[in-house]
Amino acid sequence: MINLRTVATARLGQLEQEFKEDLLKRTAPNGAELDSADFRLLSSGLPMSTAEFSALCERNASNETVLRAAGSYAAQHDMIPYFRQYYRTPTERVDAFSHIIKTARVALDAQRQYCSALDPKHWACVTGDDAKVIGPSADYYKGKTGSSSTTWSARDSTINGVV
Repeated sequence: MINLRTVATARLGQLEQEFKEDLLKRTAPNGAELDSADFRLLSSGLPMSTAEFSALCERNASNETVLRAAGSYAAQHDMIPYFRQYYRTPTERVDAFSHIIKTARVALDAQRQYCSALDPKHWACVTGDDAKVIGPSADYYKGKTGSSSTTWSARDSTINGVV
């Protein structure tokens, strides 16, 4: 029999590494995204109001390349506070995810009677505001943290051959 805490702790380490690797892929500039109309608009230097700039960033929330260009535009046009509402650096996202992993590890160590740190029902409790910093990757990893219908107890602990 395998100890559930040992398995969960090992899986948390794997998730942290997978997140970092996935984030590097997601945040790398993509030349195909340079053909977007919004990228051309940012490159043109055409002045935009803060509402127009915010709408452009919102439209491109999942387009890292355009958001990087928006960051350059924001720096040149004194709009960094508006830009920061839509973009967090990869380092900030890794730090936020590492905080989630640390919180889950603490929960595993602290909850001897009922261990639900990896149960998706409790994902929001574990992640808190960190999920907002991580962005789209948070939802991706939410599904990788455990079975949607499994909770486990330290007292009656045999689930699929795992203790």
